[in-house]
Amino acid sequence: MQNRFRSIVCSALAVAAVALSAPAGAQTPEDFYRGKTVTMIVGSTAGATYDIWGRLVARHLGSHIPGAPNVVVQNMPGAGSTLATNYIYNAPTQDGSVIGLMNSTNPFEPLLGVEQAKFDARKINWLGSPAQDTGLVTLWHSVPVNSFEEAKTKEVRFAATSLNGTAAFYVRIFNEVFGTKFKLVFGYPGLTEAMLATERGEVDGHPSPYWSYLKNAKPDWIRDKKIKFLLQFGRDRNPELPNVPFAHDLVTNDADRALIDASVAPLAMGYPFFMGPSAPKDRVAAIRKAFAETFRDPKFLADAKSQSFEIAPISGEDVEKSLRETYDMPAPVLERLRRLYRGE
Repeated sequence: MQNRFRSIVCSALAVAAVALSAPAGAQTPEDFYRGKTVTMIVGSTAGATYDIWGRLVARHLGSHIPGAPNVVVQNMPGAGSTLATNYIYNAPTQDGSVIGLMNSTNPFEPLLGVEQAKFDARKINWLGSPAQDTGLVTLWHSVPVNSFEEAKTKEVRFAATSLNGTAAFYVRIFNEVFGTKFKLVFGYPGLTEAMLATERGEVDGHPSPYWSYLKNAKPDWIRDKKIKFLLQFGRDRNPELPNVPFAHDLVTNDADRALIDASVAPLAMGYPFFMGPSAPKDRVAAIRKAFAETFRDPKFLADAKSQSFEIAPISGEDVEKSLRETYDMPAPVLERLRRLYRGE
C-alpha cells in the first residue's frame, strides 16, 4: 500500500512539474478560439462602405479560424474611425479576441501629425485587406467640363466635409500637381450628403469617391451616365476604367510623382483589418491565415459578387510593407504631403 501511495504522489508531482514548466502561451489558437466570440470593431456607422465590407467578411471568417468561433460586428464610429483605432491599439487586454477594421487613411494619420491619432501604425498587427480601391474625380453629367484638361481652365466646385478631410486633401494635391481649378464647398457631413448635393446641383461633383462605393451605392449613376469621370487615382490603373485618365500617367516630374505615390497610399491599403500591437503572435498568424482563406472561399466570393464588390486580396504582410514604404519616403516628400494635408 505504501509503495502504491508513493507511486501516486510521484506521478502527481511529475504532472505538476510539467504544468509549471509549460510556457504561459502553450494554449493553441484552436484551444483559445473554440467556443469564443470574436468581436470585429468597425470604425464607421452601420450601412457605410466599411461597415458593409466588415459584415461581408464577418459572415465567412469564423469558419476559417481554428476553433470556429462566432464573429460579431460592433460599430464604433468617430473621427473617421480614429476613435476605434485608438481604442483597439491602447486596450489593456489584447488576447486576439478583437479585430478592427479602420478607414484606410487612419494608418497615415500619425505620419501627417494628426493629434487625435494615439497609435503607432508601424506596430499594429495587420491581418489583410480584401481589395485595393480606386479614387475618382467625378462631375455631374450636366456640368460643362468634359475632361481633366478642361478642369485646368474652368472652375469646378466640389463638396467637402472639413479642411483636413479626404476630399479637401485630394483637391489640394491635384491643384498643386496638375494646376486644376478645383474649389471646395464645405459643410457636408459625409459622402452621402455630398452625393445628394451633387444631384441637386449645389456642387458640380466630388473629387474622391471610391469606385467600389459608386458601384455599390450608385450603380444607376454609372449605368445611366449621370456622372462623368475626369480622373482615376490609386496604386494601379483600374482595368474596369480603361478610358479614364490615370493620375500617375499625367505627372511630369519625379517630385510630383513621389507626392502622388504618397497621397494614394491609403487606396493601396484598401480595407485594412488589424489587431492591437500586443496580440499573441501565434493568434495573429492564425487569423492572418484565416483571412487569406476567407478571401479565397467560393461562398465569400459569391457573396461579394452579389454586392458588386471586386476581390483582389492583400496579405497582412503586404499591407505592412506598403505602409512602411510610405513612412520611409524622403523627408521633403513627407513634409510637402503634411503641408498640403494641413491646407497651408
